[in-house]
Amino acid sequence: MALNPVTQVPVDLDGGSADKAPSNANLTLLAGDDIVATVRAFCMKHAIGQDGVTALEGALRTRVAALPLTPPALLTVGVIGPTGQRHVLGILEGTPQTYSMISALFPL
Repeated sequence: MALNPVTQVPVDLDGGSADKAPSNANLTLLAGDDIVATVRAFCMKHAIGQDGVTALEGALRTRVAALPLTPPALLTVGVIGPTGQRHVLGILEGTPQTYSMISALFPL
């Protein structure tokens, strides 16, 4: 099951050098991934030094901090769709139909 990207930071890998062809990559943070581990793995793969590690970690933290907050879930349920694919059904706090949705799922 592929996880969704939380955010991406575009990285210029050649440092703006005029004598090289442009080379770019995206530093991608997936849901559930650790920021430090993700940055270090990316920097090792692309031979980026410690200054780059520090800069990319800061850029990734800034992007994550700017993401909108998701309201807490009142209920999450694992479901299997008609094709056999697994999904998570979540009912978030503040959803207009929250009470009617929960009472429909769990009648008293």
